Amino acid sequence: MENLNKTPLIDSLVTGLEMRNTLMVLGTMFLIMGLVVALCGETFKTKVNIGSEITTGESRNSWEVSETFSNGAEVRLILEIAAGKNWWLWFDVTDLPPPLDKSKQVDVSIIDPKGGKTNITLYYAQAGEAGQSVGVFFGATVNSNDGGLEMEGEYVISEYNKTKFYNYNNRFSAIKKYNGFYHAIITNGYELGSEPVRLTLKEQLFNLESPYFFLVPVGGLVMVIGIILYIVGWRSRKSKRKVRWKSIKDK
Repeated sequence: MENLNKTPLIDSLVTGLEMRNTLMVLGTMFLIMGLVVALCGETFKTKVNIGSEITTGESRNSWEVSETFSNGAEVRLILEIAAGKNWWLWFDVTDLPPPLDKSKQVDVSIIDPKGGKTNITLYYAQAGEAGQSVGVFFGATVNSNDGGLEMEGEYVISEYNKTKFYNYNNRFSAIKKYNGFYHAIITNGYELGSEPVRLTLKEQLFNLESPYFFLVPVGGLVMVIGIILYIVGWRSRKSKRKVRWKSIKDK
């Protein structure tokens, strides 16, 4: 008979404990979710161009071009090449997948202010019928990099055998890590037959912006809700323990 009288009390305690544990678990989950949302809103950034591109260095009928950059580091460097008159007389047959199975490669070495080299290959895919073909820039690969340039992962357009092809608006671009003198030179001119009509170096200023920054206050609010739920569950559990201990003493 005594056990039957205690059953409602035990059931009540168990139910209350489960509810309070649920509040604490929910509070922890909300806290973690809010933290993740806030971090995503803060850490995800995108480059937003400022103004138009600035032509800084240009050469005509030459294998090389150079310029002293003074707008600081962390600025986009753009290399433009206007093909020479004999470049499209023939295309190389390669083992690359289309459209690069018939293409022309232009090797370029870019020397940074500290003497480091970034060696790249620009790929031009054959377009048009034989005898009337032209080369269309497909992308550039990085063969070696001493650190003067940082590739922009968001402009990887293709990958073949772990080799990434970069294309920024049909040109090669990278973020220069130093301020000062940069020198670009075509190193396989003997294969091309004639100098490029024009070599151009350009700069593009940009800002890093957080398009999802609105998620930061949203995440903060979710975290606050989580903290409140956890505290309510924890304090209720603590209070219930005191009431239960007092009831036992009274008996």
